[in-house]
Amino acid sequence: MEPHNLHISHLTALVVDNLRDQHDWTNIRVQSPANNVDGHLPRPVLSGLPPRRIYVHPDEQIEALQSGQPVDTQAAQRPELEWVVPVHITEKLSLRKFSAI
Repeated sequence: MEPHNLHISHLTALVVDNLRDQHDWTNIRVQSPANNVDGHLPRPVLSGLPPRRIYVHPDEQIEALQSGQPVDTQAAQRPELEWVVPVHITEKLSLRKFSAI
């Protein structure tokens, strides 16, 4: 395995462990170039469920405020599938590289 691929593999494993053990994510899956059907994925991408919703659409926030519910009731809503690109803090990820993912 090439050093770059080994680095990405270790980084991906570290991010998966961190999401699962420190942030309570579930159903984490690694979408890697090896298991990508069309082979166009340049590096692994993770998907999984956080313990609560991360993003609440502004329309949903307005709805909650108008109905008298606190906006932070998003914790009671079911989490939605989120995607994560494992990137090391020292990596220089340009917009071109990010869009290729």
